[in-house]
Amino acid sequence: MEFRANKRIKLSSQKGPSPLDLARTYCQNYVYPPGFEVKTVNDVIGEEVFATKPFKKGDFLLEYEGDLITRVKHARQLEKEYEKKGQGSFMYFFKYRDKSCCIDATNDIFHEGRMINDAENGDAK
Repeated sequence: MEFRANKRIKLSSQKGPSPLDLARTYCQNYVYPPGFEVKTVNDVIGEEVFATKPFKKGDFLLEYEGDLITRVKHARQLEKEYEKKGQGSFMYFFKYRDKSCCIDATNDIFHEGRMINDAENGDAK
């Protein structure tokens, strides 16, 4: 897979657009910020996204695109169904305004954002 980087956009840690403005720009233009590459880890894990440079807290990384599920019970059922099929899943669970939610990117094979923060001790949030 190949990343398209737009080097004309400044990083949020520099003077320039806010992290939210950067995120909007990258997502609306379907480009990835510089500083990432996709590598094959092994035959079992497959591909993962790795940072090629340090990022600061608050920097926009990548969009995690998928179906928004607002019922976590339903998301957990889907996760079990994926496991039964042996296909694995790409699901990101989070809280928004005290409500548990999930973004299911399992069937979204075109966005590398689903491959981030998969490390056992991942530090991206």
